[in-house]
Amino acid sequence: MANRQKNEPDWSIEGGVPELKKQIDLNESASNINGTILFREGYLEQPQTQDAVNYLKDRWGN
Repeated sequence: MANRQKNEPDWSIEGGVPELKKQIDLNESASNINGTILFREGYLEQPQTQDAVNYLKDRWGN
């Protein structure tokens, strides 16, 4: 089963930033996709999510 594609996103790489970027880029490039990302406030304050939080702040502003 070589070259088998993964079905699930890998959130463990670089704090999930590459996966988050990939999904947001896809959503923004497809006019038929309208969506919202919801996060619990406490989740955004966790140390393990800071790479993703910083990425979102850089991408969309504070």
